[in-house]
Amino acid sequence: NYRNRKEREAPLMHDTLRKYFRATGGERLERWYNEEVTRWYRRKRGFLKEGIFILDPTYLVLPDNLNYIRASRMPLDEKGNIRHVRNLSEEERKRVKYALCYQLVLLLHLSSTSDYFLFAGSHLGPGNESGLKEGERLVDDFCRSVGRGVIKLLIVDREYIDGAMISRFKRKHGIDVLVPLKKNMDAFLDAMGLAKLPEAQWRLYREGRERKNGELVREEVMGVGEITSWEGCDVPLYVVLVKGREGGKEMIWALVSTRRFRTPEQAREHYELRMQVEERIDQL
Repeated sequence: NYRNRKEREAPLMHDTLRKYFRATGGERLERWYNEEVTRWYRRKRGFLKEGIFILDPTYLVLPDNLNYIRASRMPLDEKGNIRHVRNLSEEERKRVKYALCYQLVLLLHLSSTSDYFLFAGSHLGPGNESGLKEGERLVDDFCRSVGRGVIKLLIVDREYIDGAMISRFKRKHGIDVLVPLKKNMDAFLDAMGLAKLPEAQWRLYREGRERKNGELVREEVMGVGEITSWEGCDVPLYVVLVKGREGGKEMIWALVSTRRFRTPEQAREHYELRMQVEERIDQL
């Protein structure tokens, strides 16, 4: 309307933020994006046929101001990662700092080459909300709005280790889940046992020097076949062991999926996508 006499300080006028957007309910805004916008993406063929999605929860640390409604205090470190106080001694618990925070759960769609991504759903809630429950709801709502068969592979972290959820996603939505195992799980211990068999073979995944510190990094992978020792999970699971050497130390961890990948390297490559996207989520 040609009334501006100076350059804007922000893309939006302060009155727009103060009045218009403040009058929009948060839940209504989320529902609009998670349903209407994602259906528009589908009509415009925004979702790639390979169907790779990442489900990721992250904590948003806030200034110590009670005007942040529905925020909660959580034991977080300086990087915003949750600290599990139940594993600490009484003296250590006293030194833990509790930060005011929200939890943001994101459903992210991306290509296998990491050159394309869309936010396919999100939920912002108090920090003490169940990330597992809200993430499961996001996936269910997406499949109900957009349809079955769009999400083909869902890559998650250990927060979403839940046999019942993984089984239901596979049977109801046709979604394969890829997730790292915890070392105290029976499925991990069984996989380690199978790795000791004479026919088990480690395969080189990558070897080279890190750009940051010049350390030699070496990773090997091994597919150990199907595992059925996961309580609450009633679908076959394919386990890949990953053996890494970094800074002179050797460590072994495991990935599990309802998809039987052609090679163990392929499973490791797909999980690398989740590790690469963490920086983008932090920037967001």
